Amino acid sequence: MGFDRLCGQSHQNGGVTVPHDDQWDVLVIGAGLNGMTLANYLLRAGLRVLVLERRLESGGGLATEEPIVTGYWANTGHYVFDTLDLFPFHDELALREVNVRFAHPEVQSALLLADGRTLVIYRELTRTRESIAAFSRRDADTWLRLHDGSADSDLARLTPMSAREAVDEVFESEAVKSLVLHHLLIPRGIAFDDPGTGRFVPFAVARAGEARLVQEGSHELAQGLWTAILKAGGDV
Repeated sequence: MGFDRLCGQSHQNGGVTVPHDDQWDVLVIGAGLNGMTLANYLLRAGLRVLVLERRLESGGGLATEEPIVTGYWANTGHYVFDTLDLFPFHDELALREVNVRFAHPEVQSALLLADGRTLVIYRELTRTRESIAAFSRRDADTWLRLHDGSADSDLARLTPMSAREAVDEVFESEAVKSLVLHHLLIPRGIAFDDPGTGRFVPFAVARAGEARLVQEGSHELAQGLWTAILKAGGDV
């Protein structure tokens, strides 16, 4: 990780090793997804970059751990990516070359009801519409309109609302409403009752079938970003 080079050109300040000002152009605080992605792009721009992380392991929310049973690995932090086609860092940073692969599951999410019915969001829009139509044909048509981006009037109307108010406005099935709110919370962390979050409802619908999972676990992405930084001459 370049500790010899770092420590050989640094000084001590209260017991903490501090890099010289002229050794690095940029210090990135935190070796999570955003920090390491930023560091990679800065390195591509020709800057000298050091990423600082207080933990002994990089990744932040990109955590794959054994919290329940030894040998059973689970993503305990960030586990789903549904905007890879909008923010193509995976291709631009050549992460396939460092063993980062994504899977696009056929079943994206599901809501299991006490009466035995199941609402499923699939990778294929047609199957998703069929599943929603079993609960509400009107909601299936609304889903298609929001998904295709032909809902500018909906967006203007929904923008000042909370997400909960917005789903009440456009959908009639409680099951459909619940699953849309789920897609707002994960992976975006959008609270249901905050004013102004209604504008994200069409976006959540449009991205609901686009979720990817990192093969071998989310921490593989952390390892890939970390490796790419080292290959480009940076340090973590």
